[in-house]
Amino acid sequence: MLAAARFPLIITRAAGRVESDVAKLVDLAERFAIPVFERKHHYMCMPSNSPMHLGGNPEAYFDIADVIVVLESDVPWVPKHKAPRADAKIIHIGMDPIFANFPLRGFACDLAITGIIGATLPALTQALATREMSAAPSIGARRKTITEAREKLKARAAANLEKVKNGSPIHPGWIHHC
Repeated sequence: MLAAARFPLIITRAAGRVESDVAKLVDLAERFAIPVFERKHHYMCMPSNSPMHLGGNPEAYFDIADVIVVLESDVPWVPKHKAPRADAKIIHIGMDPIFANFPLRGFACDLAITGIIGATLPALTQALATREMSAAPSIGARRKTITEAREKLKARAAANLEKVKNGSPIHPGWIHHC
């Protein structure tokens, strides 16, 4: 599913729980041009300066995403606000990918992969590498789209910081920046 995807994306909340797993996510995302969204994350899962880091709002891409990888995330989106398109394939990966102990959790799942990220991401990267040549045109097109999206994101962030940098009282966005 992932190798054949035109525009996959990764949503994570806790992929950075083990620090060495961050590099494995970066390797996968950057090699195959898969944007990563840190939705309400508890850990730094993807460096903010990575060309594949697109912030925390995956909902903006749900209309074009054909495959969504939910990586160690209990609430990857809020269906009331925006949900993935009906034909999108959803892959959950984690130690408990479907969060079986949650009494109410009803996110779509086409494939659940149980495993620790430290082992699962390198295996997934290796499996995708065997199909890299056939996916090269899609990867190139995605990389261009993501680069343009990141530039817009950075410009919006810079404009917002410019507005609040001298505010009184100090704005939370400026504190975060500092």
